[in-house]
Amino acid sequence: DVMSVLFQATLQAQLRSVFMVTVSVAQFILGAGLTVLFVVHLRFGPLGFFAASVVATALGFTAIATRCISEIGLAPPRWSEVWRLVCFSAPLLVAALMYFIVRNSDRILVSQLLTVSAVGIYSMAWTLANLLLTMVFTPIQTSLDVWRYKLYPHPSGAKEFADIFRIAIVLIGIAAVGLVTGVADVFVLVIDPAYRQAALYLPLLGGAVILQAGYSIVASAFYVTGATGQWTRLFAVGAGVQIATSLTLIPVFGIAGAAIGILAANLVLYAGATYFGARLWRVPYPHAAVAVTFFLELACGYLRILFPAGSLAQKLSIDLAALAFVFVVMIGFGLLKRSDLASLRRDLRDLVRPQAW
Repeated sequence: DVMSVLFQATLQAQLRSVFMVTVSVAQFILGAGLTVLFVVHLRFGPLGFFAASVVATALGFTAIATRCISEIGLAPPRWSEVWRLVCFSAPLLVAALMYFIVRNSDRILVSQLLTVSAVGIYSMAWTLANLLLTMVFTPIQTSLDVWRYKLYPHPSGAKEFADIFRIAIVLIGIAAVGLVTGVADVFVLVIDPAYRQAALYLPLLGGAVILQAGYSIVASAFYVTGATGQWTRLFAVGAGVQIATSLTLIPVFGIAGAAIGILAANLVLYAGATYFGARLWRVPYPHAAVAVTFFLELACGYLRILFPAGSLAQKLSIDLAALAFVFVVMIGFGLLKRSDLASLRRDLRDLVRPQAW
């Protein structure tokens, strides 16, 4: 996996998104098929999961390594560049620990202050909320990590990056509204009754993910300028807020207290990244996009909870109406523009061109 990441970074820098996704999907399908073969048919037990993962990962690694080496070749390392990379990345090792605390300490505190069943419900809620990251923001961030370094030196780069921020927040905001309405209704219908309560915490966690997407983009200033140590210190503050808020609110509000804790931590990280990042790279971010999508997501989510509809058809009809309302509001606030649709059509055409591969 680690070696694969090194070659994936090369493909990422070249924006070979189609090839990267194709290899990932093929690796997933192969791994799932081999797991069934080894565990179900050959009765390998737990070893079957490991064996299937190893084979699928090895073949995926071979595919991307062959592609990169055939195009670029191999060369001896330039140790001065390696040292710069180490200096840039060293503070991020601590930031990774802080990120782990922000993202996981709430479940640990829920297990200590509440019950095991509460952990299961809260973890299920997070599983649903993570769909926003896995299926919407992470693919955007994969390209965003490259774009920010390309746009930073250019005179018009700040304005272009602000447009990327606006579009990314709009996309994840629309997906968040769909999650807390339509996806939540289907989830309640098909899940075991013991987990249905998880849908009650989706609006708070969806709001936390919107803020996370926002600060992940705004924090680009720390990366393009090499101020990774400052970002690490800011993340330490966020981790402290997360723990303190959760310890205070979980005994009072139960599972909702944990959700409010992660929301508060992400809000602090967003505010901190906005304030300190502006000193490093002045980007005219439309922060109103985050505020509008955040409140729309909360409003749609809690209106669904407070005023439940009857049949599934009625619920889904209301959910579609909510999405249509969100589109209208975003157009009204200037967050969605006609030029965005033209860009989308152009990008879809680019996907079928050889350069994407």
